[in-house]
Amino acid sequence: MSYNKVKNISLKKKDNKIMICSASNNVFPITYYNGEFMQREADFHIKELELLRSLNGGGLVLNDSCYKWRYALSKTNEEIYNNKYSWKLYEDTMLQHKEYIIGKTEWENDYIKLTAEDLKSGDYEESYKGKNYTIYRNKQEYQEQLKKRYETLENYYKVFMKYFNEEHKGKYYLYSQYYGYIKPKGTKGSFYYSSYGEGNKYVMDYYKAYCIAENIGKYRQVEIKK
Repeated sequence: MSYNKVKNISLKKKDNKIMICSASNNVFPITYYNGEFMQREADFHIKELELLRSLNGGGLVLNDSCYKWRYALSKTNEEIYNNKYSWKLYEDTMLQHKEYIIGKTEWENDYIKLTAEDLKSGDYEESYKGKNYTIYRNKQEYQEQLKKRYETLENYYKVFMKYFNEEHKGKYYLYSQYYGYIKPKGTKGSFYYSSYGEGNKYVMDYYKAYCIAENIGKYRQVEIKK
């Protein structure tokens, strides 16, 4: 599966831009670059909604460095779907409108045939133009699907922003009743541990502590302590 590994996301509402530092997972060596998300979209909020859909659906995969985004995504999926790895949001917001075709292509049978006479009704609009064919959609049906899509994404967005804007001030450390004080060994879930009260040496912000605790695994009963 092809996806982009995300190192950083910047929301620049005043400039109507969402900037993403990312790299393709199937290009080696892994090379990160800055790019604008949905550059042609004029509505900033639509960009935000589609960004969350891409994060939920796996097209954009957050690196360990995106602690606050990972925290909000995990908590939102847990609250709404009771499953922090669910792709249900992506599936629930897929556009189900029919597509029509005029012209010739090897996969034309995947579409409903349309005639020039049908176009005179004004009910159809062009969605893609190929060399020997053009794909159309029904305007009303497409708008109804978009409305449903964004209503679902809006509900998700409200919960996501609740967690994204949460404030957890101070420093935190990880503790397990089985292992004692935990010192993360990187961010992938491996760790050192000590039972000699050295938690103050391994402090971090809350979002990082939450994400690392998730990677270590709940079965180890890791607690986040301030």
